[in-house]
Amino acid sequence: MSLKSGSHSSKKGSFGYLLKRIDSVSSRVDEFSSHLDGSSTITSPERKQKYQSCYKLQEEIELLSQQLSGLTKADYDGSKENFGEQKRRGQQKLDKLKSKLDRISEQLEPDEVEDDYFRQMQAGDVGASNSDIVTDKAEDGDTHVQDSVEGDDDDDEEEDEEDDDDESEDETGTNIIMVRKVEALSDFKGEQDGDLSFKTGEILTVIKTSEDGWWEAENAAGKKGVVPETYLKILEEGEESSPGKTQQEEASVDKKETADKPPDLTRKRSGKELWRKISKGTAQETSATDVLKAMGAMPSGFRSTTLGKMVKQESFQTSSWVMPKLSRSNVAYKDISWDPVTKQLRPRVAKTNRIFQVLSARMVPLPGAGIEVISRHVRIVIWDNSSKKALSNIHSVRATISDKDPLTWTFNPKCPSSVFDSECLARINSNDDSLVILFELNMLYRRTSTGERSEVACGWCAMKLFEENGAPVPNKTYEIPLSGGTPYDTGVDLDPAVSLKASTNRFQQVVRANRQPRLTVKLVSYQRKEMYDMLPDTLLTCHVYAQFISLYRQLLTEAVMDEWRDSQDAGFIMDTLISTFPKILYTTDVMDALKRCWDEKNKRELKRSQRRDGAHMRRFFREVYMDSVFPLLNSAELPPYIWGSDEREKERLSWILAYCEKRTASELLFSPDRIYKPFNVDRFTLDLSKLTPT
Repeated sequence: MSLKSGSHSSKKGSFGYLLKRIDSVSSRVDEFSSHLDGSSTITSPERKQKYQSCYKLQEEIELLSQQLSGLTKADYDGSKENFGEQKRRGQQKLDKLKSKLDRISEQLEPDEVEDDYFRQMQAGDVGASNSDIVTDKAEDGDTHVQDSVEGDDDDDEEEDEEDDDDESEDETGTNIIMVRKVEALSDFKGEQDGDLSFKTGEILTVIKTSEDGWWEAENAAGKKGVVPETYLKILEEGEESSPGKTQQEEASVDKKETADKPPDLTRKRSGKELWRKISKGTAQETSATDVLKAMGAMPSGFRSTTLGKMVKQESFQTSSWVMPKLSRSNVAYKDISWDPVTKQLRPRVAKTNRIFQVLSARMVPLPGAGIEVISRHVRIVIWDNSSKKALSNIHSVRATISDKDPLTWTFNPKCPSSVFDSECLARINSNDDSLVILFELNMLYRRTSTGERSEVACGWCAMKLFEENGAPVPNKTYEIPLSGGTPYDTGVDLDPAVSLKASTNRFQQVVRANRQPRLTVKLVSYQRKEMYDMLPDTLLTCHVYAQFISLYRQLLTEAVMDEWRDSQDAGFIMDTLISTFPKILYTTDVMDALKRCWDEKNKRELKRSQRRDGAHMRRFFREVYMDSVFPLLNSAELPPYIWGSDEREKERLSWILAYCEKRTASELLFSPDRIYKPFNVDRFTLDLSKLTPT
């Protein structure tokens, strides 16, 4: 659907002219998309030309978006009332076009490693045959594969493969996935439903792999289940039945290297298939991080982020954990209860409430050339160390570095900007000694050659909450060594160059001990226990958010369970604060605006007796929320929030600071200089007595 410019001016730089350009680029994108047939090979000039055309369209859309956001009512010749709606529709259309081109770009994007491989193959440096690239049915006869290793041409070897496998593949079609056998290095007894038990030396067939270290496999009896990757050794083709291998040779295989190396469980495929699978992010294929490690752009201890992927799921976002949870019957809430005497939320005591501050991360390896770091941050979650399972929402804190010491990440407790505030609250109704707080260091980066953005884990560590005797760990500062790999791995060095395993020399071990990557965390005491008892049973969040989440839960309980509400009423609750507060927990700058307004009004308007009055504090919180957050949420001019983008965060911050110069919602909503999204004025009230005369 095109945007109608009506009688708008077609003069260059006007609103109507911009709408016509948007319609024009929309038609070109549709035409470009319809001509994509996917028939070109991975290195064909046609595919490269399409990628360049896609990139040019993306640049044009970005330019149009910037021009659209810079337009004002003075550039609009039509009715001023329609300006905001027309501008919003134009931006929505540009966002859809951008998303569509992003998907196309991922499919067309070339890669340096891949292009180099095909250039060598075309030059004859790499042998190509039907066993290397299974795209058509293999011909009869022996297939010879020549492996070319850069810098070591004298060690090239030729391997003869049997035709039987090729012929069996040809009967079923092309691009057949060929799984491999693995051998059990030690006994494993399943602890949960779905686990597959096995004995040492047993041969299993791997069906599916996963980055969490648990693979789906099948034993000789046909029983299927999940097995731990670290207990297995991948058998090379023909190794299972090779009589020439002795048990000593098999035992010399390094178990650690096997656990760290991602298995090649598929028959060699074409580059087009391989890179398409990488872009889809499926568990069985090589990740972009593995490709960068092969290029030398990432340290060997880095892995594809674990918590970074989990946080994208709604179940691990803070908004899902502040909402009340239904009981199994789905007719009552299991984590909130109403006190009919005090007419408020009944406090719930949790067994564990800990306040901690992330102070610094030292000796974190740097990425290689060709990588531009956009953001450094730590993702935190309450973790069950026995079952390797996340038990809470995932909280993220940004870090900074200095040019003098780029290996040190610095965190700032009690920072005015909550995205950098590293003082956190961990609350859970359990005192199991297997509970830990898991920290995963992450980097959001951009490849300078392609512009691709991704996230990589730069190490992880876990801080115990309880001693072996069950007592809580004392409040003090802890230096926790950082490990490489993922939280599901063990024994992986983040930086092998300073590994303590590399040398037995006592002096070198002392020197290397000072160069070990480590995270510094400080446990502190807490004072406001009554506030924490209004929080959900399980939560991990910024400490300054606790008071707002507590007040929100109290207001929500009043709306849901107050005695005036009919218990049989299943209708919607029309409350602006209750419906929108969980959403803003993700937008840290809006939460900062709420805190700033809260602090100013609290200091200026509240008396000591009022601060001890729960009902008065709930009314005060609603007033502050409506004065600060509500106008921001309904503004049509505030740029969308992008986590990890410094440019967008600065743009939003300057806009919010300028926007909040007028302190009341009335003055903001009635200002002629502001544009708002449509909202129902029947759902809230304004105190017009506070309007400043103009």
